[in-house]
Amino acid sequence: GSGRLVTSLDTPPSSDRHHPVSRIARQGQQYGRNDINALLGIGGTQQAYNQSNLDLAYNDFLSQRDYLSKQLAARNAYLNPGMSMGGTSTTTLPGASWLQTGLGTAAGLGGAYSMLTGNPIFGANGLLGNLGSSSAGTITRPILDSTASGLSGVIG
Repeated sequence: GSGRLVTSLDTPPSSDRHHPVSRIARQGQQYGRNDINALLGIGGTQQAYNQSNLDLAYNDFLSQRDYLSKQLAARNAYLNPGMSMGGTSTTTLPGASWLQTGLGTAAGLGGAYSMLTGNPIFGANGLLGNLGSSSAGTITRPILDSTASGLSGVIG
């Protein structure tokens, strides 16, 4: 009808019957996709293999790191069968009584007073006067022994 000659080049490229080159191109693309999928599968397998090696190495590191503490825990469990694994025990020693604490505080304060003022705690010139017996005498200067010889220049 239109007076125009219709050739195979005028047909859409969706037809393999008229365009053998398009079929080859599509097969080439399909082969390329197959190659990519194969490479992806190989890469995934290689990655899984590498990860399993890393996991094995990490678990080996953990067992080496924790070896001593596991051995000590096993030893403690053997020597102290009543203790649970990982348990701790504490021992509380009795503290100082109120009398010991009071006497220690008083002695510390008295020593500080004597050192700062140069006056004795007890005696006629002392902070507490003649609280002690008169036969005890008065301390006028600290007595230094051989262990405190390094302080003689500071105190005396």
